Amino acid sequence: MVTDAREIIASTYIEGRTEPVGPLHAQAILAALTAAGFRIVGPGEVDKETVETCAEVADAEVAKHQGPFTSQPAYVASCAIRDALRALKEEQS
Repeated sequence: MVTDAREIIASTYIEGRTEPVGPLHAQAILAALTAAGFRIVGPGEVDKETVETCAEVADAEVAKHQGPFTSQPAYVASCAIRDALRALKEEQS
């Protein structure tokens, strides 16, 4: 079973070629994608940057519900969502 992105790219055939891309080209492709800001996330993994962005949205929702006219259920739910997202991010570390 192929689990590494590098292995998947290396075993890929390009139209018109009779042999797979190979590990050297696979590494170059991954380096180019990384340099362009892309991240490859495998099955069951999470992208920590995206999860943190989601947690920040929940933080903003928490802030909306603080004060004298607080909606307690909304505040509690927002805190729970934020904390769950951050825990998910930490699980992957």
